[in-house]
Amino acid sequence: MRWIALLPIIMLPGCMSSKPIWYKPDTPPAMSFNAATDCEVEALRKVPPSNQLRTSPVFHTPMTVQCNEFTNSCSAYGGNTYGGQTYSVDANAGLRQNVIQQCMAKRGWQLVNLPPCGVNEHNTYLENPAAYRKPKSVDATSCAILDQARNEWVIFTP
Repeated sequence: MRWIALLPIIMLPGCMSSKPIWYKPDTPPAMSFNAATDCEVEALRKVPPSNQLRTSPVFHTPMTVQCNEFTNSCSAYGGNTYGGQTYSVDANAGLRQNVIQQCMAKRGWQLVNLPPCGVNEHNTYLENPAAYRKPKSVDATSCAILDQARNEWVIFTP
């Protein structure tokens, strides 16, 4: 029965390439949610959305007419128009993301991209989850585990 309970966690590594996680020494990554929300609000005040309407380029295909002498008929091909769709873009989105990252850095958080953990790391984590909820450091051996029981990401450093 233990394998059935582990199946969702073990299948996870194949679903992602890397996971960006906020890291602060001796602090659970889940604690970053409050700081991130505060920083997002601050960033919205400093860099409000600047929604702009844009139109994709328009392309016309040339029209070609082919006639058949034997059947005394002609067919037209092409003459289609592509593009010209209107869409909106927040021109400040990138700058606002930078302000969020600066705000989080001022609060001691660092955004790290971690690969998914393998089966061995998952098994080690499941033996004593509390030992890994407050990561002391992040290094080349660190990886990310989704603790599905708590619905939070954990930084696993052996």
